[in-house]
Amino acid sequence: TYSEEPAGELDILRTAADIHRQYGKDAVPNYVISKATTVSDVLEVALLLKEVGLLRVREQKLDLNIVPLFETIDDLRNCGKVMDSLLSISDYTRLLDGRGRVQEVMIGYSDSNKDGGFLTSGWELQKAEMALIDVFQRRKVGLRLFHGRGGSVGRGGGPSYEAILAQPAGAVGAGIRVTEQGEVIAGKYLNPELGRQNLDHLVAAMLEVA
Repeated sequence: TYSEEPAGELDILRTAADIHRQYGKDAVPNYVISKATTVSDVLEVALLLKEVGLLRVREQKLDLNIVPLFETIDDLRNCGKVMDSLLSISDYTRLLDGRGRVQEVMIGYSDSNKDGGFLTSGWELQKAEMALIDVFQRRKVGLRLFHGRGGSVGRGGGPSYEAILAQPAGAVGAGIRVTEQGEVIAGKYLNPELGRQNLDHLVAAMLEVA
């Protein structure tokens, strides 16, 4: 038996497993761990997924991406060490083999800005990316960065084209993900022609830096 908190989390994941069976794995592709700080945050999620059948150890199959989200200034400063320790665990990296040997990592703009201010946030995000690139290249694992940018400049918003071009070398080798949320959805995609134009900018930037 489980206490209320883990029982509730398992209920959510059982629902995700049901959705996978009914609609396919693409229906629920990711599990994002908010405020991730340690290796155990990722391994705890792996254990929960195992309990509901979304991770099968003997088959070395993981049915969705486990995505740690590093948000505070301290977490951004430590994320390279955390991911290096995680990727040193062979049982975990074997699970990544079934997912193209790619690990997604999310970095938060809004909370880091609240924590350290606009300038500190931008600098620590840049340093975090460079640390992650170094770790992933050394561990021979593909890195897909998920940028948790908000709509306003203070939350990491701004022109997406320039933001992608500003990524350090090696930051987009396995793709990139960027949040488009809130007022950004209406501002960029309410009009079909404007939506296509914004998608064109994203594709052009990716082609330019790839």
